[in-house]
Amino acid sequence: MASTKNKLKCVAYSTGLGAFSAVCSATLTAAMLAAMGLVAHGAGYVINWNAREYSLKNRFETAYSFKTPESHKHYYLNNGQSTEYIMTPYGMYGIIGTFAALSAAFGAMTGRLIAKDKEEEELKKQRQKIR
Repeated sequence: MASTKNKLKCVAYSTGLGAFSAVCSATLTAAMLAAMGLVAHGAGYVINWNAREYSLKNRFETAYSFKTPESHKHYYLNNGQSTEYIMTPYGMYGIIGTFAALSAAFGAMTGRLIAKDKEEEELKKQRQKIR
């Protein structure tokens, strides 16, 4: 019975910490990517003072929406050359998902190690009681 209880604790710690890590990582990654998009947009204004149709709304729509109209996916430089915004939804959600998955794996591994440490502490206490 104790063995099954310890295995369930191990699964609970791994699952709980893995899920918590994934949610935190996805949230932080999404926030950082949004902040980086704002910085890139500001830099775009400094580099291309007279770019036409260079829009923050279009930049974020291109990065996050799969239904972005083609006219919103690019802007025009001073010489009339069409330039596309760099990020796409596939890249954006791919980056967020990758970091969330990696964080979940490390969180689950950490949860497993915590459960094993607690199990070892309980075994030590039981051994000391026997002596």
